[in-house]
Amino acid sequence: MNMLGDVERGPMTSTPDLPRKQDGTSKAQAVRRRRRGPVRVAGFTLIELLVVIAIIGILAAVAIPQFGSYRRKGFDADAQANVRNMALAQEAYYLENNTYADDPDDLGDFGYTQSANITPAVTTGNETTFVVTATVDEGCGDDTGVATYDQATGQVTLVKCGP
Repeated sequence: MNMLGDVERGPMTSTPDLPRKQDGTSKAQAVRRRRRGPVRVAGFTLIELLVVIAIIGILAAVAIPQFGSYRRKGFDADAQANVRNMALAQEAYYLENNTYADDPDDLGDFGYTQSANITPAVTTGNETTFVVTATVDEGCGDDTGVATYDQATGQVTLVKCGP
């Protein structure tokens, strides 16, 4: 005993060698590792995935109706462009033949190229005037998606593409 009444201990000795595993860790280290709990693997939780799916669903609900509207506007623009091109080709045809064509196939040599989803027609074509129409084949409702150009008025009229 020392002056304070503590028991004197001998010189510090190292702990006896504990058995080691094949990977070089001691049994004590393995026990400590087990107490920490399972190792967490990186990834997403179910809640995170559900939130992402909900956001995608909301965006799709907004975007799909807008897509249909933009598609119909594109069909309308295509029909209008076709009647304007037919009108220019009619004028070129008139310069060579002193009459307007009564068949859209006659306009091919004068610069008219038909679009893929359009049915062209010459409603009136004679010595003094012409009326041309372009109808959208697919993507519009019945009696919609029709553009008409009347040479007498110089106006393009459009029955907008409907569902």
